[in-house]
Amino acid sequence: MPPKVKFEKESIVTAAYEIVRKNGWEGLSARSIAEELKSSTRPIYSHLKSMNDLEEEVVKKTMALLEEYIRTPRTGDKWLDQGYGYVLFANREKKLFKALFHEKHNHLYKKFSAEIFTKLGEDLSDDPGFKDLPEDFQTNMRKVRWVYVHGLASLLADSFEFDEYKTEEELADLIKIVNTLIYKGAMAILYPSQ
Repeated sequence: MPPKVKFEKESIVTAAYEIVRKNGWEGLSARSIAEELKSSTRPIYSHLKSMNDLEEEVVKKTMALLEEYIRTPRTGDKWLDQGYGYVLFANREKKLFKALFHEKHNHLYKKFSAEIFTKLGEDLSDDPGFKDLPEDFQTNMRKVRWVYVHGLASLLADSFEFDEYKTEEELADLIKIVNTLIYKGAMAILYPSQ
């Protein structure tokens, strides 16, 4: 008789994550995980409390990758890098991006994103353009910019084609323009006489 296949929980989470990365939530099942691990479903079920718990672990892993994209220095401008990283994640990881905003799992995104939003604010706290601004003003600027980059990211994740922005560098230039407009507009509100 062949030996029993043993898996650690992390192997199952990783397999589930890779399935969602390739096929979205629609492709995730105990059977698809078993196929990914080259196993029967029995060892999978022995590790799962519920599919909802597994899906939460997949969202956590996806959020960790999103945070890595957003917090990775790329241009030397933290404000630009945060927005650019968000858009790059959506452009390169379309299924994972869409998985975060799936109706069934959106509450998990909200749960985990608040912590990331706080870290991003802390990352900007020593930035010359932000360090002297009131905290609530910084937060509002960041929220306004998030609306823009989330819209752009959503379009890219849905395979919308921007004819004039074919490369990632051109997308970075677009975000830089929007960042500048938001920043200058915010400064005009904060310091109207200047």
